[in-house]
Amino acid sequence: MLTIPGTTATGTRIPEFNAEGLPASVALTLAQRKLARLNSPPRQVRISIPYLDLRVRRGSVVRVLNRAGVSLGNYFVEGVTQTFASLGTESQRVGMSLEARQLL
Repeated sequence: MLTIPGTTATGTRIPEFNAEGLPASVALTLAQRKLARLNSPPRQVRISIPYLDLRVRRGSVVRVLNRAGVSLGNYFVEGVTQTFASLGTESQRVGMSLEARQLL
């Protein structure tokens, strides 16, 4: 393990990354992404929307916007929950919740 003078080593090891058979440029890019995720894991969000969008499924990629309309990035949908309340009455409600992880 290499350390930088004046810093403390945590003793944690970086997981191995097998890039056998990949071109060097691709292997370096993948390794850098893996290290970036290790040092700062992607954000996870839970999004609740007051309607159903049947196009959104687990595995979909969605663009998340905040209330001001500013993009927070692209997210990979890991889970979808559909909710139905008071069906058949005037106060019926439908909606869905998404659990998503940021794509780096």
